[in-house]
Amino acid sequence: MPLAKPTKPDAITAVPTPVPLRTDRANFAARGDTMMGWFPGGVSGINTNIDYVNLAANFAEQEANEAEASATAAAASNVAAAVNAAAAAASAGATVWVTGTTYSAGAVKYSPTNFQTYRDTVGGVSNTDPASDTTGRWISAMLPSVEAIGLPAMPPTAVFNFASGVIDRRFVELRSTAGTRYNIFGNLETLAAGVAKPTYDPATNECKGYLASPTTTYLPMRSTEMDNASYWVQSNVTVTPAAARGIDGALSAYKIEATATAATTYYRAAVATATSQYFTVRAKKGSSATAGGRFAAYNTTTAADLVSLTFNYDTGVITQTVGTGAAATDAGDGFWDIYVPITSGISIGNNVLFYVGFSGNPQTAGDFCYVCAPDVADKPKATHEPTAGSNVTRTAGGLVLDLAAHNEIINPLGFTVVLAFDGAIFLASAAEKHLITVGTDGSNEFYCPVIAGRPYIVGYVSGALQFSVPLATVAAGRNLLAVSLQAGECVAALNGVATSVGTASAMPALANLSVGAYRTGAYSANTTIQLLLPFPRACTANELIALTRNI
Repeated sequence: MPLAKPTKPDAITAVPTPVPLRTDRANFAARGDTMMGWFPGGVSGINTNIDYVNLAANFAEQEANEAEASATAAAASNVAAAVNAAAAAASAGATVWVTGTTYSAGAVKYSPTNFQTYRDTVGGVSNTDPASDTTGRWISAMLPSVEAIGLPAMPPTAVFNFASGVIDRRFVELRSTAGTRYNIFGNLETLAAGVAKPTYDPATNECKGYLASPTTTYLPMRSTEMDNASYWVQSNVTVTPAAARGIDGALSAYKIEATATAATTYYRAAVATATSQYFTVRAKKGSSATAGGRFAAYNTTTAADLVSLTFNYDTGVITQTVGTGAAATDAGDGFWDIYVPITSGISIGNNVLFYVGFSGNPQTAGDFCYVCAPDVADKPKATHEPTAGSNVTRTAGGLVLDLAAHNEIINPLGFTVVLAFDGAIFLASAAEKHLITVGTDGSNEFYCPVIAGRPYIVGYVSGALQFSVPLATVAAGRNLLAVSLQAGECVAALNGVATSVGTASAMPALANLSVGAYRTGAYSANTTIQLLLPFPRACTANELIALTRNI
């Protein structure tokens, strides 16, 4: 949901003057009383204005991203207009090619099979349809040489700039369960099923692109609702929201305080969906180094203690008496990320309680700690992508474009797609991961770039493998991949290096263009996709090299 422009708060009430001075005993009491009366409203006004500045900065970032996206689209439109003008000039007066006819060198004709315009470079009798010519006699009249302009002289049929933070409305997100991403504030958040996931850099708040990832069923710890008694069970504990400023700069830390000198508990229940469970919570020292420093996990199904530990906020030392593997990382501003793994003692379906700060031991009334932005229950070490062994259920997801409804995007006789993606995350998994797929939603007739330990382009028709084309090694950082398909062949280039040609018996059924997933979540890309450009015809290897070097 787009951020709304924040409302400018009232000006902060000025500090009363003259200020009280200890050397001025005659006036100190009266002026000190005035100053103390100012503090509640004044400090509140300062906090409100700081929050406003944070919101305004994020809103300005959003506006800048949208402006950049508009500029990109405008530039693409200008290129398209210029190319279309050139194509119109080249094609003006072109007549249909006829087999057995003698043409002079330079003659421009259009093919009766694909209606594209071609120029004769040789002259003489022509018995081969220009659309099927492989000798180099006929070249596209719409295309100056790659060497002359660096890029094929054809506009994309669409510009899908995912790094703008906006998902084109023609795409539908098929993810069927909740998923997480970093939002524009740099915080982890859970998005509902069917909501696309543009993700942001948590350090810079820059939009990185569309987060294509396996759809996951998480067990959230309600990081924005820790005072909600429906999700967090409290006994002899009170929870105060917006009690302290978190490392995100906002009043996001909750105060968890013992209300009686008695056994105190504060926990969240979750149903295990795997035999390993992970919890990560961000906490800060309150009334003492050890108050609110007890963390535990308990299996109510088997009545077994799974984890028990105490944490010292001053030293960062963990004393774990039940379980192993707990760790703490200094998150800054006094906060610690406390990582609590459960590696044994649970089965799928068990009910697990995770205790934060207080775990049932007698506490002194008034003892407290702060908790800020705890992570979800099944993700190790506060990453927003699950790793092997984490408690994750995968189902089908990803962006899907219906080509029947948008047949202007892909030419059924041949097309090219260019994709920019983040390779660093992508290579984290050795399993097959689909970046993009063109074909049906079933198990038959699809062509897609796939990674399986190293990248490949593969094509299937009716379940039978038609070709498998290896690519150059994907480097860390931004990668550019271009894939060209037409009846009989597939050509690809990655980061300026072209592949050998794969052969296929026919074009696939072009039902959908899928980004980041195909069929099942096991094939989801698990990477950030920044840009997708479809072009209306197949390209040569040299053209693909130019595309991946210049876009």
